[in-house]
Amino acid sequence: MTHLSDMPAQNLSATGQRHVPPLEATPLTQLLDMENLQQLTLSFSEATGVSSAIIDQEGKVLAASRWQRLCTDYHRANPATCARCIESDTDLALKMREGKDWAIYDCRNGLTDAAAPIVIGDQHVANVFVGQFLRSAADEDFFRHQAREFGFDEGGYFQALHEVPTVSEEKLPAILGFMKGFARLVSSLGNERLSLQREVRKNLEQERLLIQQSRLAAMGEMVHNIAHQWRQPLNALSIVISNIKDDYDFKELTPEALEKAVHHSRRLLQQMSSTIDDFRDFFRPDREPGEFDVAHAIDDALFIMEASLKNNNISLEKQYAPGLVVYGYANQFAQAVLNIIANAKEALQGQNRPDRMIRIRLEQAGGHAILTIQDNGGGVPVAVLPRIFEPYFTTKELGSGIGLYMTKTIIERNLHGTVSAANHEHGLLITIVLPLLQQDTQK
Repeated sequence: MTHLSDMPAQNLSATGQRHVPPLEATPLTQLLDMENLQQLTLSFSEATGVSSAIIDQEGKVLAASRWQRLCTDYHRANPATCARCIESDTDLALKMREGKDWAIYDCRNGLTDAAAPIVIGDQHVANVFVGQFLRSAADEDFFRHQAREFGFDEGGYFQALHEVPTVSEEKLPAILGFMKGFARLVSSLGNERLSLQREVRKNLEQERLLIQQSRLAAMGEMVHNIAHQWRQPLNALSIVISNIKDDYDFKELTPEALEKAVHHSRRLLQQMSSTIDDFRDFFRPDREPGEFDVAHAIDDALFIMEASLKNNNISLEKQYAPGLVVYGYANQFAQAVLNIIANAKEALQGQNRPDRMIRIRLEQAGGHAILTIQDNGGGVPVAVLPRIFEPYFTTKELGSGIGLYMTKTIIERNLHGTVSAANHEHGLLITIVLPLLQQDTQK
């Protein structure tokens, strides 16, 4: 069994950049859109700094990101420390084969790894790995002794050590939650794809191809959106944890402040745990809509962004007309609003001004709810403004181009509203128009 850290040193360039190995052509890659799963592992690592991978039962790496040099250049390169890595591999593999939902292992080389199984068609076909992280501040005496014991260059070894992320006990449940949820999602998508393959064999070749293309497109959209949706709550949770540490360091941590932070973190974790199921059901036509208060759904989105906005010194102005109720998908609407707020925050981060602001107004005009979200982040160039709702179009260096596209899809396809964008004063103005419940009832 090849472990997440089992990446040979030649997969690193001369400059030390990490390379991802080519995807292996295995039956599992025929069941899943591995390109999109690869993007999700990259997005997870960008948000958390923690490595992740999908590895099949033959030890082939199907998707991976952020290999840690401490393992590839040192632990795996030395026979004695490599034996410890194999011990970690074996322990995790045995626990997966025993049918455990997940397992975690503290390697004798000083790092932590975890794994969860991917089960498709009642067969354990692969594992999701996250790992190569520290669970507390690095014990430098331990690693210094290890470097000397096995003849590692101490300077280079410690440089690689400082690249390894630290996952606190508060953040660990979120990381493990992602791993378990990701494994369940991949298993679910794989089982759906497997069922589809069995079904389409009974149909004409042309019909089979059409269904296959439709499913693959839907799976790709879902995977991209999970990655996009998880970034903000993970960042918000990280900020909450950092604030707790700062308050402790400056002796300002009161029981009330700690309780508030714990409550906030639990709300984030609860919302994160439901995201995967929400997006997995996103394209299913039998999902039931319902009545919801627009202002409450907006606040659900703002809850995730609250800590991040505060940390970036972005003020928030809200003005809601009360009692505006629409019929549709409340959680999807909240996710659409979240995408807009996240884009506004990123635009404001690039502005060197003290009055960074996002203004949200909810009003009623006739039989419609009018939501406007405005920032003073400089706006969008006129030449590209008409394209910002297109799929995969982005003006950001690391953007996915999926957030505003999905916002438009949710508002127009699932809530029967409209969404538009315009430059206004010193920033971008997004306007969402939704039909109120009363108007729908009269029809």
